[in-house]
Amino acid sequence: MGLEDPEVAAPAAQELSNGHTPRTRDAVLKESEAAAAAHAHTYLTHLDGLRAVALGGVLLFHAGFPHAAGGFVGVDIFFVLSGFLISGNLLQQFNANKFSWRDFYFRRFWRLYPSLLCTCIWSLALGAALFSGPRLAKLGLSVLSSLGWMSNVLFYSEAGYWDAASKSKPLLHTWSLSIEDQFYLLWPGTLLALVSLLSYKAAQDKEKQDSRLLGVFCASCFVWFAVAYGMNERDPSMAFFLMPARVYQFCMGTVLCFLYSSTKNLEGAMVDLLSFLCSAIVFVSIFTLERAPRDHFIGFFTMPCLLASMTLMMFPRSYVCTKWLSHPSLRWVGKVSYSVYLVHWPLITYLDFLESTSKLFAALAPFRVPLVLFLAFALGFAQYSFVESRFRLRDSASGSQWAGMLAAVLVAVGGSLSAFYLNAEIDGRIGSTTNISTAVDFLSNNLTIADARQLTLEQWNQILKQKGEPWELSRPLVPDAMEGLRHLNRYRLGFREIKNPKKGWGLEFCYNHSTPFLKESDRPICDIGEEAWPMVIVFGDSMWNPHYPSLSELAIEHKVRFRMLDQAGCVESFLDLIDHSTSRTYSPRCAEVRSELKHHIDTAPAGTWVLIHYYSAYSCQLGSTASCVFQNGNRVRGYFPEMEYIKKVGKRVAVVGDAMIKGKKCPSDIKNWEDCYGPNVAAGSMEAFAKFVVEDKLAEEYVDILDCFRVADKRDGEEEDIYALKIYGGTIDLMNDDHHLSYYGGMMAYPCLTRSLARMFPGRKR
Repeated sequence: MGLEDPEVAAPAAQELSNGHTPRTRDAVLKESEAAAAAHAHTYLTHLDGLRAVALGGVLLFHAGFPHAAGGFVGVDIFFVLSGFLISGNLLQQFNANKFSWRDFYFRRFWRLYPSLLCTCIWSLALGAALFSGPRLAKLGLSVLSSLGWMSNVLFYSEAGYWDAASKSKPLLHTWSLSIEDQFYLLWPGTLLALVSLLSYKAAQDKEKQDSRLLGVFCASCFVWFAVAYGMNERDPSMAFFLMPARVYQFCMGTVLCFLYSSTKNLEGAMVDLLSFLCSAIVFVSIFTLERAPRDHFIGFFTMPCLLASMTLMMFPRSYVCTKWLSHPSLRWVGKVSYSVYLVHWPLITYLDFLESTSKLFAALAPFRVPLVLFLAFALGFAQYSFVESRFRLRDSASGSQWAGMLAAVLVAVGGSLSAFYLNAEIDGRIGSTTNISTAVDFLSNNLTIADARQLTLEQWNQILKQKGEPWELSRPLVPDAMEGLRHLNRYRLGFREIKNPKKGWGLEFCYNHSTPFLKESDRPICDIGEEAWPMVIVFGDSMWNPHYPSLSELAIEHKVRFRMLDQAGCVESFLDLIDHSTSRTYSPRCAEVRSELKHHIDTAPAGTWVLIHYYSAYSCQLGSTASCVFQNGNRVRGYFPEMEYIKKVGKRVAVVGDAMIKGKKCPSDIKNWEDCYGPNVAAGSMEAFAKFVVEDKLAEEYVDILDCFRVADKRDGEEEDIYALKIYGGTIDLMNDDHHLSYYGGMMAYPCLTRSLARMFPGRKR
């Protein structure tokens, strides 16, 4: 994180920045420049202060401080700092003909790796104590990818940075360190090639060659910014996580190397005024900048902050740099920033875990921000003192030091590999049971827990036995058995592409809902099932994702074809006049999908079934005049007008209800399951209303998902079975977040869906 720093601090420069000397500014700076000439370069104290500001923004943002919505821009500032410092050092060594590949990578390794390795080890140890099953296996995979400088690629392949699941990944923050490490691996060779090509070493042409290099890197900033923009158009997560989308920020720092010599001695009222303005831009960005809408590139919004940071770096003699950014307290924070950054996110994820599982830690929730800051700096300073500073070797390492490093790596790798095998353990738990017979009863009863792992998987195990177990299900590196099941379904039942502008990618998107190299507008419409089978139009949003494995089995079992018109994050109210594509929470794809959906409903044969996933939260999100029943008592909007329209044009309606479980308050493997899940009263009330409208008013099919989350449970002394809510115990998690089922949760719905389809298509079941 702006990891490169000068080797020697010039005493005069320190004296100037501290402001504790009666000597003139010129006298101090002359002494500073003399010291700089005697050494390799001057220690730029104001950069430590800028590091501290960037780190503070990141910490406040991650800790949940409500007024630091733009704190994530601190990472972008770190990248610009790294580009400036590493490029400046390399150019200086190239010019003096003193560059050594061995020394460069040796210093980078011992500068960065020990503290990263330490963080991975203690994070894995805490994870082993608190986690089990898939979460522990995923943590082990995170450790391996972090130590291999590839965690950004791993996390890109998983859920996005902003997803709720990110809070369950203790090493998620290492994505930025992996980008820096990848930059360090590739940049020296790239820069050396450019220097050689432009004959940088020719002293008589140095000024001319500097101008050429400046032009090259200015052009590179624009080119790589365009690359990042294009990647964002294809996939915003790609533009966030992958190194090519960050090259323009490193290039911005490199450009500064060629400007710095002309600006470093400038001072005066105009310079001070400019520095005040730029510092204001940085702080305003940290405290007001928000994530960009999906159809906008975040780089446009962060650019003012990055340009302001560059300007502050260019004028070390400004008032802001000499008095504020070079203040001893900020310089101290800047020095320990790497270790503090390393420890802060694991602390936050484990605090989240403990707040959900311990009443003691839950009581500390109101003090979360100061607690996170205190623990991050305390642990970060300890790690800086005992690990980072002690192992920052410059020239050589002894045999014992290499042996210690190897032993630590083996501990981390061995612990990670063992986590994959611990994932196979079954650790189910049984809690109390509660009568639950109807949706209304569910709302008035407490949570019911049952160890239903084998009950849930029994039907799917039979399917696998009939079809043959794929190798993915048996290999130990599969963190989740559902991953193998997804492969199985994709191999057994193809997803035919109806519209596929980009050949070769549609199939993957049809199943996974995320194809990295496709723009959303290019994504195809897909069928699940054979063309000769009756079509069922499916519409909804990401609530359908966990049902994809079930749909592939249902298509075969009932010989029907599902036309998938679902779109994540999209309210598909095709009769609604509100343009949701202008909202921050909906993508431009929504309007296209809604239009396609209405076209299908209008043109499909009479009697065609339309399968709707009813997400109750949307009843309160369709505009000020369509408030839900809990807001001013207005008429519920939901999807009810669409249901009426579908009936009016001669089609049939089947509504898949919500699970009405307020999930993921706790991780999947805690000791006190009763505290994890509870009834979602608002969703349940809406669900009961939806069921009433569909069954009693429209006389159509309503798939009560809650039926699939009940299990017969006979209590002692009672003759009849009562129903209890069935929640996964041990290694399986029912929910992905507070409103999405996991793939295991989707498997739970299979019996409900197949019963409904049997009624919708009598006689077609195989």
